[in-house]
Amino acid sequence: MEPEKLQALIDLSKSAARKAGRRIMEHYGGDFVIYDKAIGTRTGDVVTQADHDAQDIIFEELDHPQHQYIMADVAILAEEMEDHGVSERFEKPYTMIIDPMDGTRGFIDHTNSFAVSIGLIAQDGTPLFGVAYLPALDVFAVGIHQTETAINGKSVRFEPQWGDRLTMWLSEAEFFPRERNAVWHKLSDALKSECDIHRIYPVVVGSPVHKGCNLLTHQGPSIYVGLPRREKGVSLWDLAAIASIVSGAGGWVSDLYGEPLELNRKESTFAHHRGFVFATHAPLAKTVIRTFRDHYGRQLF
Repeated sequence: MEPEKLQALIDLSKSAARKAGRRIMEHYGGDFVIYDKAIGTRTGDVVTQADHDAQDIIFEELDHPQHQYIMADVAILAEEMEDHGVSERFEKPYTMIIDPMDGTRGFIDHTNSFAVSIGLIAQDGTPLFGVAYLPALDVFAVGIHQTETAINGKSVRFEPQWGDRLTMWLSEAEFFPRERNAVWHKLSDALKSECDIHRIYPVVVGSPVHKGCNLLTHQGPSIYVGLPRREKGVSLWDLAAIASIVSGAGGWVSDLYGEPLELNRKESTFAHHRGFVFATHAPLAKTVIRTFRDHYGRQLF
């Protein structure tokens, strides 16, 4: 993509994310309607009027007549679209993947853990850029894949060295079911022995986008790992933006087998099928990948 067009799409995404975030905050702390999506998970089963309003605002911004030229070859996939099958993401060279409010449960529970997420990918699934806005925390992240990342307008880059205390960002589901706890113990033991980590601090954060941004806003080395699941996990819109945000700062982004994330799957919008690893430093990610491979291969289930 031409640099001028890429920058125009970044600017458009930034504007849309800010407007959507402001609308979300108008709902926050007030009354709002909660709808049941019947997915079967505590965190993914709900959607609110704030989600719908945020998506409407983003769509209005993208559909504005003055943006027709830069959006002409860009498909749109958004979480709250009624039919994900209507997206032209396998026909057009680029797709904008949108989560109007990632972390709806955090919005409802008033934990401040929710974000507007907009990521651009190529048709083969390669991430190009990501924009994430956490309005309750006043964190605005923009990343160009493997190139640069800025938080609130300030360029950020992971330091080449890491300390001996590691933060591991987790979601509630990664602690359960109980029989999966062994995996986390294996990974933690390997990180301590191979990467000279003395302490690991597991921290539960609901929003995947928030967890991804935490790698940049939290001091010290950290990692966000998702174990492979058959169902009920993150979707394309949860990872599309943070893939560029983390990689733009020099971090590691891959599935749990060390391969690129599949961000434009034909089979499904589900993105948890091969797991994922986001890390501030490559050796941390490589240790997790190697440990998982040696102990579990491809047969975790």
